[in-house]
Amino acid sequence: MFSKRILGLLAAIVLVICGFPIGYLASPRWDVWVLTGDGTPISGTDVSLRYMNYSAEGESHSEDLKTDENGHVLFHPHYGKANVYQRIFYTLSSAQAGVHAGFGRHANVSAFGNAGEYIGTSVSGQYVEDWQGHPASMQSKIIARTP
Repeated sequence: MFSKRILGLLAAIVLVICGFPIGYLASPRWDVWVLTGDGTPISGTDVSLRYMNYSAEGESHSEDLKTDENGHVLFHPHYGKANVYQRIFYTLSSAQAGVHAGFGRHANVSAFGNAGEYIGTSVSGQYVEDWQGHPASMQSKIIARTP
């Protein structure tokens, strides 16, 4: 009888602890430079940071900034919180998408603007650069092109 009470108390404590939110880095500090193909900085262009933690939330986030005279923007890091129950729920929800499922933290940056004159995305090799939870700081150059 005594051990059932202790087990019940321990289970209750674990259930309560799992309800407390745990902080995480949702998107990194991200320095972005937007340039033309010949390396000329593009000022006044919109740069968008998009990020989401597929294993802890059900909505994506975005922040838009305009480049300065050097074609530069700085996105400050964003933080999120989720408890164990949220993480289980959203991980299972994502898994329902099968082979197209997304898990964990993801972020990317893209540029567009100057009345539709330029567009571009940060790439790594042939692929869109996809931050996946680390490192805590990123630097990217976007070579913007005319559509």
